[in-house]
Order: sequence, then structure tokens, then C-alpha cells
Amino acid sequence: MSPSIKQKKAIPVSLVALALACFAISRGVQAAQPPDIQNVNVFNTPFQRFLIIAIAPGLTGTGDSVDIPAGKTLVVEFVSVYGVVPAGEQLTRLIVTSPRGGGAYLLWNFQASERDRDIFVASQQIRLYARDSLGVSVDRDLAVGTGVINVLVNGYLVNTP
Repeated sequence: MSPSIKQKKAIPVSLVALALACFAISRGVQAAQPPDIQNVNVFNTPFQRFLIIAIAPGLTGTGDSVDIPAGKTLVVEFVSVYGVVPAGEQLTRLIVTSPRGGGAYLLWNFQASERDRDIFVASQQIRLYARDSLGVSVDRDLAVGTGVINVLVNGYLVNTP
């Protein structure tokens, strides 16, 4: 038996509809990603700094800072911190700040105790814009012995108009 005339015409019509749908999808993708828009991440300078902050005996807090090059803004995306203090002490505050305003408090998490030391960690995704400098401050509840805080700041530099 041969297929009916309606079935013979249905196949080419379906193929034409499929071809038009594919064309419409490809045009939609082009509209969503215009060719004249450039990827701005290509022009950003990656930034990563490692700070070692020592809290001397008798002090409950201290900090450190990083200078930002002139004409640049630092966009901080991630901060990771590892702190070691004498056993029984608690790290109570960790803040990353920009002198022109803005800051982010990070959350300390107790990790472990070993050899009369308590270990705390903090790793957090943030969004902070800093010009001129970036500050990191840390506090603890007691001032006995030395505490050492390792801070890793990740982000990128962008041109500031």
C-alpha cells in the first residue's frame, strides 16, 4: 500500500517547520549574546594576597592592610582565613574593610585543638569594593600568648575612572 497524499505532504511540511524552528533558536541565541559586547573579565587583573597577622601577648586584637594601586578598584570575591590561638581562647571578630566605606564580617568556625592550641577557620564568598587599601582586623577574647592568623584574599582589579 502506498501512503496517502496527506501523509506525503505532511513530511515536507514537518521538515520545513523544523528548519524554521532551528533558525529561530539560533537567532535567539545571537540576540542574547550580541557580537559587539566584550567579556569584561578579559580586562581584569587577578588579585591574590596572603597576609600573616600576629596577635602579640597582651593584645586582644590587631590587623593588617594591603595597598591598592592608584587608578584601580579591588573587587574582593573570596576570603579564606586560618587562625591559631592558645587553648581556651576564642577568635571573636574578623572583618575585611575598605577605608572609603563598606566591610564584611566573616564567620569563625572552630576546627580543632592540638598541642595546647585552638584552630579556627573562616572561608566566605563576599563582594567588597576597595580603593586605596583593604584592611583586615581580628579580635580574640583573651590576651594570653601569641595568636597567628593567615589570611588569603582573592579577587580582581578593575580600572577606576
